Amino acid sequence: MMNKYIEQYLAYMQSCCPELTGSELAQFSDGLTVSVWDKNAFYIKSGTIQQYNGFVIEGLIREFYTDELGNERNISFIAENSYACHYPAFMEQTPSPFSYQCLEPTITVNLPIGHIDNAYKNMPKFERYARLGMETKCKKLQQRLIDLLSQNAEQRYINFVE
Repeated sequence: MMNKYIEQYLAYMQSCCPELTGSELAQFSDGLTVSVWDKNAFYIKSGTIQQYNGFVIEGLIREFYTDELGNERNISFIAENSYACHYPAFMEQTPSPFSYQCLEPTITVNLPIGHIDNAYKNMPKFERYARLGMETKCKKLQQRLIDLLSQNAEQRYINFVE
């Protein structure tokens, strides 16, 4: 029997890329795992190599950079139905420049790097799903940049909670 969190993730995938068939999703699900994280736990610490791309099912993760003086700079907040991943570091298997910390109890569905590579090679529709996901992430990052340049912290917070 498939884990309910993996089923929830697959339903999200299919809503984004409806051409994925049930059999393709079932095949893809075989390599997925689920993790439960306590509040304040680190999903990824900067300087480590991320082995999994994490899809947040429940919870909230803070993505941040720590400078040479130890100051933490928030990059973004990763809410439900989003991925917790520094994509270039993950795909190249290099150390992440960012840390990812759970701000509340969090559940992730984990996609191993080899599993993703295999899906790209053997199931072309997954490349489309990944491209659509990256387009969404790019739009969010561009909006985040505009917000940083045009809004104060209070305005950005209000936009986030809405």
